[in-house]
Amino acid sequence: DLSGSVPSEVGKLTNLVEIVVSSNDLSGSVPSEVGKLTNLVEIDVSWNDLSGSVPSEVGKLTNLVEIDVSDNVLSGSFPSEMGQLTNLVEIDVSDNVLSGSVPSEMWELTNLVEIDVSDNVLSGSVPSEMGKLTNLEKIDVSWNNLSGSVPSTIGQLSRLNYFVVSFNGLSGTIPDEFYHLESLTYFTCTFTSLSGTISDQIGRLSHLEYLSVDGNAFTGTFPSTVGNLTNLRHFDISKNYFSGTIPSELALIKNINRIDARWNNFNGTVPEELCELEELFNLIADCFPTNITGLPAVKCKCCIQCCDTARRGDWEACGPT
Repeated sequence: DLSGSVPSEVGKLTNLVEIVVSSNDLSGSVPSEVGKLTNLVEIDVSWNDLSGSVPSEVGKLTNLVEIDVSDNVLSGSFPSEMGQLTNLVEIDVSDNVLSGSVPSEMWELTNLVEIDVSDNVLSGSVPSEMGKLTNLEKIDVSWNNLSGSVPSTIGQLSRLNYFVVSFNGLSGTIPDEFYHLESLTYFTCTFTSLSGTISDQIGRLSHLEYLSVDGNAFTGTFPSTVGNLTNLRHFDISKNYFSGTIPSELALIKNINRIDARWNNFNGTVPEELCELEELFNLIADCFPTNITGLPAVKCKCCIQCCDTARRGDWEACGPT
């Protein structure tokens, strides 16, 4: 493994096209002299122990297509100069301690296909300007301090297949335009304080394989159009305030392997058709008798785990049947 710091003399290697030194033991800061390497197309310094800030001189690397500085201890804010990287296709700064907001200039980089800023301490909102990045296929902004709502312009990202906003301070509802994302395969908004109802338009997201909206404040019934999501494998709507019955249309999803509906306001009986799904190995509902009534909120013949709806969030209130 390589160790030590990145020397400032790296700036003399002006013919370099790629720097790939991931998964080593490099430490210290990224030298500003990296800005002299104007032929660079790729920088990958992920999985090291680099610290300090991302130097503003990176903005001079206008041929850069991919930058990956994930899994370091970089701090400070995004340099606005990164908005000059008009050829950038992929950016991954996840698992650092970057703070401040993502500069508005970043949302002008219309060639971006993937952006991952997860697991930092970023603040501010998810801006409506995101809708300009119509080539985006992946957005991960999870595990930050973002606030505000999901912008309606998200619906303009017709190529988006991976969208993760979990563990932030977002609020408001899921905009109707979200349901235009018919390429979406993976969506999680776990513990983001979103509210409102889930539209029956969710049935349009027919490519969806992974859906996790747990730990929010969603209400109302869950739409029967969920049965249109025939590619779904993972379905987690736990820790919300959904009411009515668990939709029997889930039984139309033959390859689903996990359904978690615990800690909601569901009643009635878990549809017996779910018990016949051959791929389903984890079915969880509020089928444990409560201390208040002595009766379960939901009856279930084949749940792997039953939880007590009156002890919301108490993991000891769940157990095997």
